[in-house]
Amino acid sequence: MKKHIYIYGKKILIKEITKKNAYFDPKKDDGAYSHTTATIYISKELKGDDKIMTFMHELCHAILDRMGCSVDVVNEELEEIIVELISVGIFEVMDVKFKK
Repeated sequence: MKKHIYIYGKKILIKEITKKNAYFDPKKDDGAYSHTTATIYISKELKGDDKIMTFMHELCHAILDRMGCSVDVVNEELEEIIVELISVGIFEVMDVKFKK
């Protein structure tokens, strides 16, 4: 997996971390996006499609944040619905694979 990407000119870090050291709640989440550090966190334990879906979900959070449409503009529940719908749609129409 890449160490970073650029979204609208801003560098977004990508960190794979263990659930033990998770930035997110390991009991209910497999990843997270931090708008304060511009970092996507993904659980190292994930493999295959689960890893791809989680990355795409967090990527959508990062894109919304860069567009100025994050939780500051819409509530958290609505952002999660939007992000999930977009990430599933992208996953279904594209053949996205991570380097192993």
